Amino acid sequence: MKELNINITGDFIDSFIYSGVLFTVDTDGRLCSYSWNHLVERYFSLHPEYSFMKSKILDCRNRNNNPITENITLNFEKSFLEKYQKGTCCDLDVWSTDLDVKDNILYISSERGLETLPFLEEWDNGKIMKFNELVPLWKEAKVFGLSTGSWGRTILAAGDNGALEIMNNDVEQLKNIGFSRKKEKIINDSICLDCEWNSNSTLAILEGLGDKIVYLFNKITSDSNFKSTSKNNLVSEEKEKSIRKITDILNNEEVKNISRIEFNNSWFEEGKLYAAGEGNKEYMFKNNRWIELSDSTLDLSRTVISKVKKINSGRFIETDSDELFRVKDRREYLLSDDYTSWRVFPRSKNYQDRIHIVNDDYLQIKIFD
Repeated sequence: MKELNINITGDFIDSFIYSGVLFTVDTDGRLCSYSWNHLVERYFSLHPEYSFMKSKILDCRNRNNNPITENITLNFEKSFLEKYQKGTCCDLDVWSTDLDVKDNILYISSERGLETLPFLEEWDNGKIMKFNELVPLWKEAKVFGLSTGSWGRTILAAGDNGALEIMNNDVEQLKNIGFSRKKEKIINDSICLDCEWNSNSTLAILEGLGDKIVYLFNKITSDSNFKSTSKNNLVSEEKEKSIRKITDILNNEEVKNISRIEFNNSWFEEGKLYAAGEGNKEYMFKNNRWIELSDSTLDLSRTVISKVKKINSGRFIETDSDELFRVKDRREYLLSDDYTSWRVFPRSKNYQDRIHIVNDDYLQIKIFD
């Protein structure tokens, strides 16, 4: 397996890439934004020997991408970041626990709860040259993890306070339908340390102390689809009917626990829900029921799996012994056994071929075919 690695020097605790913007948070609680396109362009103007990989680094969907035929490592030093930064920085004054971005709003969880950093007006084709003030969204307790969904809905993993669903009433789509909800909704009151929506915000996985619980929510029209169709295709009466239906679902949201006691892990692949159980059995949730898969590609025999994420370039598996693997074509590849954190971007269109791995003194972006 050949890899394209980009090592970015710094003492980071997290990173996120969204619509051409690289966000980083360092150990001093300093949040920075960088134009990813500008950094890559400048790097290859100084180091042209690997410039044939530029389009792959910028967007995995580019049809002109060259295959990775050798191991390549590019180094973005701290001086390079400072010199060629098209972006800005601000002090969060707190150690963030998680990041997420949706609808040009950065969500930041920490011991202060959940805060947002909107940048809709400041986003300029992959550049953010100014940060606004942080907006407190929920500040009742420490938040360990978050996941943003459709219609301003965000799930919080709030430790002893359980898993909560809150709504960001400032998002455009909620304002357009005239809907707001100020009170958080308790999904589960057990200890919750992490959470994840699927791509359609109809399924959610909650991670507790050694277990994962899966919840099924009402089906609801995609907010991005609603925004585009309401502008172009819906006459006033049809639009009002659609708004009433969406409002009714949000007001009367039903949540159903669909976990199975024999499952020890659950994850999403292309918006679908999968789970692993005893005896290395793999299941998929389809048509409101669990179906056992006869052709499993997940090897559970070697060690205990604590986390699974799936993107176009394979499954990424974290074990309870802190090893990180990539599984592709039924083969396992060890990526790291000495990392601080990692993330992939399964809901992104541009970055389905990479993983961000935070190490002690650098952030590594691994890109695969």
